[in-house]
Amino acid sequence: MLRLRFLRFLMFLHFFHSPLLAAQDIPIYTSKPKIYDFLPQAVSDVPDFLTHADPREHAVGYIQLGLLTAGLLRYDQDILIGSQEIARRWNLISESESGTGSRLVYRTKIGTADADLRLPRGLNSSMYFIGDGLSTIAILGGLSTFGALTDDLRALNTASQIAESTVLTGLVVITSKYSFGRQSPNQRTRNGGEWHPMPGPVTYLKHVSNYDAFPSGHVATAMSTLTVLAENYIDTPWIKPVGYGAIGLLMFSMLNNGVHWAADYPLGIAIGFTAAETVLQKRKPGAQASAALRGDRSSMEWSPFISESGLGLSVHYEFPSH
Repeated sequence: MLRLRFLRFLMFLHFFHSPLLAAQDIPIYTSKPKIYDFLPQAVSDVPDFLTHADPREHAVGYIQLGLLTAGLLRYDQDILIGSQEIARRWNLISESESGTGSRLVYRTKIGTADADLRLPRGLNSSMYFIGDGLSTIAILGGLSTFGALTDDLRALNTASQIAESTVLTGLVVITSKYSFGRQSPNQRTRNGGEWHPMPGPVTYLKHVSNYDAFPSGHVATAMSTLTVLAENYIDTPWIKPVGYGAIGLLMFSMLNNGVHWAADYPLGIAIGFTAAETVLQKRKPGAQASAALRGDRSSMEWSPFISESGLGLSVHYEFPSH
């Protein structure tokens, strides 16, 4: 049964990512983004996000998303227990340690809120940190620094798009979490967790983990970052397989530490992907590429597939013309 659910999950990933495989042109940017543009742009992107996610335009996707989520909801408790049993056998967690441990590096505040810099402690904690914001900040900071030092417009615009997509993703995810109000596994009062839709702002803020499991913001943010990065750097073929693998590790770790249920992931992936596509549709330049550049570089596409005999990975590799 677990293998079948995993196959269904791969089908979902393939469906939502298949449009990306068609984008083969390297974007050519001609101007620098303004430093703080991503904030007002992210807010103005909300109506476009809703248009982009119009069920009338993506009926098949919504049906698949609903069926997959419903199937995972049915087995959420079993999946959680199975994942944690595997994690204990591999010494990723223990009966007393959930694998969320971190060490304080730098203590600071933003206003009255704590904004401490922490680094993971242990393997499961490291996998969890993939979606805890540090990876996105590191990628965004690296692109911004590289772009500023080398005047690389693609790096600067990609960083700005990641920031914009992250804010947009956050707005949609927070609204969704509040609307559904699902308990996290580590707060559950029954198998599968309770659901308390729209619990009220004060109640929600006082007991966030009791209402914020569905959908996963960690997965949504990671998916959003990966999509923007992959579409801007289509000439770097390892981004997608490494990124998808990292998201898989993130999902595994959050089952282990009791932060999320498996059914929290599909909608998180869909939100992150749609937020990124909304930003890219507005900010990424049209199909422009150098024929010489395409001819001088190798390229590789990959995607998961399933068949009657099992699952696998299809890879298409194109050698340079010279």
